[in-house]
Formats: sequence, C-alpha cells, structure tokens
Amino acid sequence: MIRRAFEAGWGFVLTKTFVLDKDSVVNVSPRIVRGSTSNHIYGPGQTSFLNIELISEKSASYWLTSIAQLKRDFPEQIIIGSIMCGYVEEDWVELAKKTEASGADILELNLSCPHGMGEKGMGLACGQREDLVEDICKWVRAAVSIPFFAKLTPNVTDITDIAKAAQVGG
Repeated sequence: MIRRAFEAGWGFVLTKTFVLDKDSVVNVSPRIVRGSTSNHIYGPGQTSFLNIELISEKSASYWLTSIAQLKRDFPEQIIIGSIMCGYVEEDWVELAKKTEASGADILELNLSCPHGMGEKGMGLACGQREDLVEDICKWVRAAVSIPFFAKLTPNVTDITDIAKAAQVGG
C-alpha cells in the first residue's frame, strides 16, 4: 500500500504503529462495530461506528525491512515510523534505534492508543501521565538523531500539561 502511494506521487507516509515482537497483538474480527441509541440526548435512531482495530499485526522485522526497501526505492519520500512500547526504557531505545537504522525519516511515538494496548501498559497507559511522557521522550531523544513527535491521547483532563512534558522530554 505504501509503495502504491509513493508511485502515485505521495510525498510522505506514516506506517501503522508497530511494536517489538514480544508485544505483538492479534486484531479482533470484525473490527468495525455498529452502535445505536435512542437516548434523548442524541435523538432516536442515531447510529455510529466504532473502529476497534489495534496496532499492526505485522512484526517489527517486517516493518523495518519494508522501511529499508521503500527508502531504497523512494529516497526522496518521507517515511514516518510509528512505534509503541510499554514504559520500559530499553524497549523504546531498541525500537527507536532500529527504526532509525532502517531509514525512517521521523518517528511517531504512539502514546495514544485507547483500547487493547492500554491494558498492556502501552498507548494511553503511558500517555496519560506527564512523568511517563517526559521520560519516554527523553529516552528516545538520547537514542536517535532523527526528529520525532509524540502522538498524545485526548483521554486526559488537560492535554497541555502532557504536551509540555513531551516538549521538555525532547
């Protein structure tokens, strides 16, 4: 899919979030759930859809190899590697370094994932705490030379405090 996007002229892509192999997941099926309500707040017959897809089921080695091949074939296009780990310094450092070495131009630190990963101590489990966000950003800043940004969860009372912690961290 990324290759086709670059062939169509896209300038950059963001990978699906991937993790170290020890943290791999299996997505549920179906991944889209239809909800409805007749609640007076929303009105009768209102419906919605919920996406319950988790992170990539593909291994870190798959993504690292894919990034390397894509950068070889499309050196001018930008690849943002989206990574996620629990609150473990060695894991963040390892995955960030490997993703940089594969050729990624930028990293997205996924501190947002609202379901499935929080229960594993990842995603919003880290992203809801200023101290953890700051630490993770410090670890990654010390480990890599490429730019990165923290994908923050909206599931907090005041996101500005979390954003400031990310900025202080790196």
